[in-house]
Amino acid sequence: MPGYFSKKWNIDRVIRELEDQNRSFLAPWQQAPLLKGELVLLLDENLTASLAQTSLRYSRADGLIYQKEETDEED
Repeated sequence: MPGYFSKKWNIDRVIRELEDQNRSFLAPWQQAPLLKGELVLLLDENLTASLAQTSLRYSRADGLIYQKEETDEED
């Protein structure tokens, strides 16, 4: 994972979201001694994901690329 996700102001949210995703989709893995407690970033069929308001995309050429998602904040 890029260092952006482990920044002090972001890490708690990232871990919470990964735990929630893993609990929902990978609950049986918690029964496996080697996988118990591991956090997995789940990518879709297009090798993309969303985590902590950030879009991620994996490619063999570039690796894991991230980009902050646009928000509709009004001033």
